[in-house]
Amino acid sequence: MIGFGLSINARTITVAPSGGDYTSISSGINAASAGDTVKVFPGTYNVRITVSKSGSAGNLITIKAEPEREAKMNGFILQGSYLRVEGFDITVSDLSAGISVPGSHNEVINNYIHDLYNAISVSGDYNQVKGNYIYRAQSAIGLSGDYWLLENNEVERLIQHYGDRDVDYARFFGSHGIARGNFFHGSLTSEIGTGHVDCFQTFFTNVVDVVFENNRFYDFHQAIIIEPRSNQRVDSIVVRNNIFGVFTFPSVAWLLLVKSNCTIDIYNNIFYNTGSDAIIGIWNGSCLL
Repeated sequence: MIGFGLSINARTITVAPSGGDYTSISSGINAASAGDTVKVFPGTYNVRITVSKSGSAGNLITIKAEPEREAKMNGFILQGSYLRVEGFDITVSDLSAGISVPGSHNEVINNYIHDLYNAISVSGDYNQVKGNYIYRAQSAIGLSGDYWLLENNEVERLIQHYGDRDVDYARFFGSHGIARGNFFHGSLTSEIGTGHVDCFQTFFTNVVDVVFENNRFYDFHQAIIIEPRSNQRVDSIVVRNNIFGVFTFPSVAWLLLVKSNCTIDIYNNIFYNTGSDAIIGIWNGSCLL
C-alpha cells in the first residue's frame, strides 16, 4: 500500500561542473518532477534562476547544494509552489533579492546569503524561511504574504550599500505569521550610514495574528514598529519570550512602537542594556495589553 502524499518515483538528479547528470542548475530543474531532488555539487554557477514549475503537497521539488553552501550562485525566483531551496551560497550585485518567493507553499532552508541589498523576499502565502544565515545585507528579509514562518534564521551586520534606502533586519506586511528563534545582531552605526535600523517593521497594512517568540534582537534603533493607516486593523499580536539587547548602538528610541488601536500581548521578555526611555509606545490610539 502506498500512503497518501508519498512519491513513488522520486529521483535524485545531479548537477556538477563535470561528472553529473547535468552541468547547469536550470537543466537539472527542468528534468525534475514532484518529489525529485536536484542535488547541486560544488562550483560557481553565475546564474539567477526562475523556477516556474511546481511540486505537490508532500512531494516538493528540492533543489539542494551538496555539501551545503559549496554551490555559489546568484539566487532564485520561486514562481512555482511546493519548492524547496536548500544550502546555497548566494550573492547579488543589484537590488534584486537573493531569493524571491512569489509562489506559495515553498521552503527556503539553510542558505548563506550575503553582501547584497535584499536577501530574501517572500510575497506568496504559506511559505517557510528557516535556518538561513544572512550577512552584510541592507534590507535582509521581506515578508509580504500571509501564513508565513520565519524560524531559526541569523542576520548579522547590516550594511547600507545604497545610501538612499533604509536599513532593516526584517519587514513584514502579511498576517498570520510566526517569527520564532531568530537571531538579529552585529550591526554597527559606522556601517549603516543614514539608515534607521528596525528588527521588524510594517506600515500601511493590516496586521493580524502575528507571533514573535524566542527571538534574540540585538543592535537596533527600534525593535518592532507597527504603523498602519487609520482605517487598518492591528489585532492579535503576541510578543513573548524574546531577548532585546543593545551592544553596539548608543541609544534606542523604542522597543515596541504601535501607531494604532490594537490588541497585543507582551510577556516574559528580557530587555538588556537598551537604554530606552520607554518599552512600549502607543501613538494615535490605545492598546490592550
